[in-house]
Formats: sequence, C-alpha cells, structure tokens
Amino acid sequence: SLGSARVAPLLGALVLDVAVVLSKATKWHLVLRPVGRAPVLGLLASFYAGAAASSVLPVRLDEFVRAFTAVRFTRLPAFPVLGSMAVERLVDFVALLLMLVTLTWVLPLPPWLSSAHRYVILGAVVLGGGVALVQLVSSKLGTRQGLPRLVHGLARGTAAARRPGLLTLALLNTVVEWALTAGVVHLALNA
Repeated sequence: SLGSARVAPLLGALVLDVAVVLSKATKWHLVLRPVGRAPVLGLLASFYAGAAASSVLPVRLDEFVRAFTAVRFTRLPAFPVLGSMAVERLVDFVALLLMLVTLTWVLPLPPWLSSAHRYVILGAVVLGGGVALVQLVSSKLGTRQGLPRLVHGLARGTAAARRPGLLTLALLNTVVEWALTAGVVHLALNA
C-alpha cells in the first residue's frame, strides 16, 4: 500500500497535520492567557514532544511530557500549566457533545454511537465539577505553602473557565482543529 501511495495527497495531509497541531497550540495559548504570556511556538514544540512521547508512554502519560516541556518553553509555573490542561479537555468534551448532537440530526447513527452523548456529558460534568471544586477550594485555602499553594496554582490555570469569551474562542478553535483532522484522514485515505 505504501509503495503505491500517491505523493500529492500525502504531502497535503502532512501540511494539514501541521495545521492541526498549530491549532491545538493556539487553543492552549487561549486557555493559558489568564496565566501569562505563552508563545504559540513554545506550545507547538510541547505538542510535538508529547506526540513523540506518546509512541513509547502508555495511558496518556504523554500529557505530562507536554506539560513539562511547556513549562520549560514558556517559563510559566507548572501547576497553572497542568490546570490549564483540564480546561482544554473540558472544551474538547463540550465540542464533542456539540458534534454528537449535530450528527444525530444529520445522520442516522448506530445505537452505540447515538448513546455516546451520555458518557460525554458525564465526562464534562465530572471535569467541570473538578475545575469548579479546585477553584472553590483555592479561594478558601489562600496561597500558603504546601497543598494550598499547589491547589492555588491549579486553580490559576483553570481561570479561563470563568471567561466565556476565551472559552468560545477555544471551542471554535477545536471545531477548526477537528475539521482539519478530518481533512488529514481524507487525504491520507485518498493517497
């Protein structure tokens, strides 16, 4: 199959894949905006480091590589960077829910997929509740040393969850990211 693959669609898929990762970095940049200035190129490098790590690390441990490299490239504090990743996932859950609702209106979905929205809602509620809980606990604990400082750092990273404008931009960015991903798959299959 690889020997008979056409080069032009593969190159197009490669270009679109770079655009996908750039879109992911832009979304993270938006979510990190309340924390501090995070250069998109540093976040882009972090995504590529995480992608490389995902080929050898199990169970999404590549996310920690992505966070570690983002701290290094952006010089932002570690706990707010980790907290921002929870908001990123929350945006992904909301985008996935919107996509499932839209698909059920447009296409006849198999039963296993049409009931998937329940799990997506559950994931969004659990993650959103966790973000809200971290923010609430942080406001009660203050910024003392030890565990309160850790919780405060995580809460600082979730500050975008309280900014509807940033969340809307991040959500729109996710829709673009997934459309580009569909383009990558389409071109790769055509090749």
